[in-house]
Amino acid sequence: SIEMALGSKSGGKEVLQEYQTTETLTDATRRQMINILVAHMIEKHLYVEMREGYALGRMMLFPSLKDPYSKKGYEHFYDAANNTGYISWHLKPVQRKIR
Repeated sequence: SIEMALGSKSGGKEVLQEYQTTETLTDATRRQMINILVAHMIEKHLYVEMREGYALGRMMLFPSLKDPYSKKGYEHFYDAANNTGYISWHLKPVQRKIR
């Protein structure tokens, strides 16, 4: 789960703490969260299967970060229809190296 991935990595507990305290994340903390989640996906070799699941899980764990202007609320983290969003942008260089 997202919470377990964040809790098990350096800096992840700070992400959770900031959200619990402020109900939002600074840009720097959001980038840190994405880096932690992408690293976890790569480590577990789940970068293809888990993109949408992580985007949905992130929205459920951090509900105030839901995008009110998108259909599902998490397309800015991962949009399966267009293969875009923060998670995709961070995974593309890794996927290029693997090929």
